[in-house]
Amino acid sequence: MATPVELLIRYGAIVFVTGFLLVSTWNAFRIGISGIYDAMAEAEIDQWPKAIEKIEDNRNRVESYLSISHKFNSGNPSTYMNLGRFYEFRALDKLQNRKENLQSALHHYTQASKLRPVGSVSWAIIAEVKSQLGELDPEFEEALVQSVRLGPWEPLVQILVVRTGLRNWAQLSGQMRELVRDTAIRGMLSRAPGRRNTMAAILEKQNFLPMVCPYLPNSDQFSRFCKNT
Repeated sequence: MATPVELLIRYGAIVFVTGFLLVSTWNAFRIGISGIYDAMAEAEIDQWPKAIEKIEDNRNRVESYLSISHKFNSGNPSTYMNLGRFYEFRALDKLQNRKENLQSALHHYTQASKLRPVGSVSWAIIAEVKSQLGELDPEFEEALVQSVRLGPWEPLVQILVVRTGLRNWAQLSGQMRELVRDTAIRGMLSRAPGRRNTMAAILEKQNFLPMVCPYLPNSDQFSRFCKNT
């Protein structure tokens, strides 16, 4: 027959295991619900670039999805990224306060980067939004550096860094200009022709191909881009 101490230990173990299972189940449930609502919001936001007029039509629904997602899991970096996208798209609406929406977008992108500091895309987006706000400060430079350090071959990082850099070229330091140029070179050296063509189009639009062409191999695959430089 078990002694009182042994019974106490047994009951304590049962309570501990039961409590652990309940907490684990609840955490899995709330994270799952957060992910579902975040995905629903993301699916709606993904449609906005194709139909800007839909932003106000389903804004309340998307905002509700993101609110629920955040309520169930306030540590979900994806929710913060989608909140950033939400406000960045709202900034396109001429009837809305552009600066306030961009500041809200920047806040949420920054929160996402704190929760997932290795996310190269979030850093690149932070730099891009800060440039829209005219905030070419040390935090802007840090965001550019971090994005390239973490995702030097990430296509979206390359596009955002080069676009942002060229748009603000006159205000960039020599170090930042070198970072943007090297990122553009990597984009041009991509083995995927589509990615190379995209980068070439960005550079050509800003008349910056001459900045990159001297660093590219002298071969047929690059001659069509650099023949006039």
